[in-house]
Amino acid sequence: MSFRKPLLVSLLVAGLFTAAGCGGGTAPSSAGGGTEPAGEVKEYNITLIRWDANDDFFNGVQAGEEEEYQRLEKELGVKFNVTVAAAVNDEAQQVNALQAAISKGTDGVSLVSWRGAAMTNLVKQLGDEGIPIVTHNSFVPGIDQTFVSFDGVTAGEKAAQAVVDTLDKNRGEAWRQGDGVIVELRCLITLSTDVDRHNGMHKVIDPIMAANDKIAYVEQEAECDGEKGRKIVDDAITKYGAEKLLMVLAIDGTAAIGGAIPALKAAEILYPNTDPKYVPVASVDCSKAELDSIAAGEETECSEQPAKAEGIVTSYLLADMIINGTTTPTKTPEQVQEAMKAAYGDQPWMPITKVPADVQPTFQGTWYGINAFAVPSDVGVDDPGHWAK
Repeated sequence: MSFRKPLLVSLLVAGLFTAAGCGGGTAPSSAGGGTEPAGEVKEYNITLIRWDANDDFFNGVQAGEEEEYQRLEKELGVKFNVTVAAAVNDEAQQVNALQAAISKGTDGVSLVSWRGAAMTNLVKQLGDEGIPIVTHNSFVPGIDQTFVSFDGVTAGEKAAQAVVDTLDKNRGEAWRQGDGVIVELRCLITLSTDVDRHNGMHKVIDPIMAANDKIAYVEQEAECDGEKGRKIVDDAITKYGAEKLLMVLAIDGTAAIGGAIPALKAAEILYPNTDPKYVPVASVDCSKAELDSIAAGEETECSEQPAKAEGIVTSYLLADMIINGTTTPTKTPEQVQEAMKAAYGDQPWMPITKVPADVQPTFQGTWYGINAFAVPSDVGVDDPGHWAK
């Protein structure tokens, strides 16, 4: 499935970028002052730093980035050379790759950090040197930045509400007064996106816990790893008993599909989703594996973090800054939404909005928010708008 649709409005005609294309004009340099001879195509070098190369979600993000650059190349008559400098779940390797890119020279950086605090000084250095950067998925603390992600608080709240509603439907509200255990599988507790999803889930779960001290709560960091998630759920089942497990809330899809679901199968408690003994599982991401599991009646719900859309908006903003020679976007979230709708039509990941500061008080900068939605509550499993194929 592709988000690409026929372009409805030319971005050049609409004036969303100021660059001139090849043939009969000049294009501003990335530094904002130089020009290229008429007829030559201006090239820009993009440094991309992301998580592991085998991560389905970030493969989806990168696919969105590349698609948007290709679209902009046709519209603007320029060339974007994208180099994946690091695709690892390791902050030291990411730091080294970014340092090397700065030393070698780059026109712009797309960054999703493994641990954001390790990148604070380097992101500041980029700004000081006039090199634009877009952080996405998880922001870098302590520094103003242009950030692209969905509202993780809303996503977490939607996921938790789905499992609570399922228990209410299957068991009645008596489960709220009984004993049992709830398992929450965190990813990395220092990641802003982890914190947001966690806080959203607890907006639903905390009132239930406050009303009943007989429910135990197991919360552990699984590092977005299926095997580690599996062990956490296995251990909870061993300690409390399989019949006491009420629900599993997974911050990410890998912990749900690679951890929670296999653990339930091994304990022989993966019942049909209409059975009173069914243990609901919810996650945030909505990879193909999650969508398939929901369709099979295993996982209950996923809140979709639109991977491809994250990449598309990241590239649009980075290109805007590079071409216009700025370190902050020239376009507001509302203007980005207008451009995205013109280019891709109506999508479930729209609208693009400015996320308010109270969602994550430690964030500094402008947060371009992608719409969060739940599957299958808001959008069906088979909807063509999903990023996962």
